[in-house]
Amino acid sequence: MTVRTHRLRRAALAAVAAPVALGAAVVAPATMAQAHDGAWSSTEWRYTSGCWCELPDEWDGTYFQHDKGGQAAKMRMYTADDRLAGKVEFHPYGEQVYVYDTLANSDAWYVQLTWVDQYGREKAAYIDPPRGRSYTYADLSIPEGREVEIKVFDDGWGKGHFRTFYATA
Repeated sequence: MTVRTHRLRRAALAAVAAPVALGAAVVAPATMAQAHDGAWSSTEWRYTSGCWCELPDEWDGTYFQHDKGGQAAKMRMYTADDRLAGKVEFHPYGEQVYVYDTLANSDAWYVQLTWVDQYGREKAAYIDPPRGRSYTYADLSIPEGREVEIKVFDDGWGKGHFRTFYATA
C-alpha cells in the first residue's frame, strides 16, 4: 500500500451536508464509470457523535467507533449482476480508510481523499488498490471536524471516475 500526501492549489472543498439525522443512514445509488458497464454503487453514512455504529453488508460487519462530530461513510461497488465488487470505508475515529476488493480479482480501486488542514491548505492522500489482498488500509491525520471528499477511480489516478462521496473526520 502506498499513501502519498501533498499540497494542492485548489480552493477549500465545497461543503456538502448529508441530509441525515443523528445515527440515521442514507443510501444513495449511482451509476459507475463505463469501464464496468451496468455496474453501480451505493453509499451510506452514520453520524458517530452518539453511537458505536454498524453498517453491515454482505461481505462483513462494519463497525464505527464513537467520534464526536464525526460522520462515517461506506460506499459499496457492485457488478452488473449485483455482486459486491468492492467497498471503501471512512472511519472518523483515527481517520482510517479501508479499500476492499471483495471479488479478489485484483480489480484496481484507487481512492483519493482531500481535506483542508487547520492552516487553510488543501491536503490529499492517495490509497493504492489492494492488488492481491482483500483490503488496503490507511491511517491518516486529518483535523477533527473537517469535511473529507472521497473519490473512487477504477482506471488509475484521475481515470475511470466511479463516485465522489463525503465524510467528516
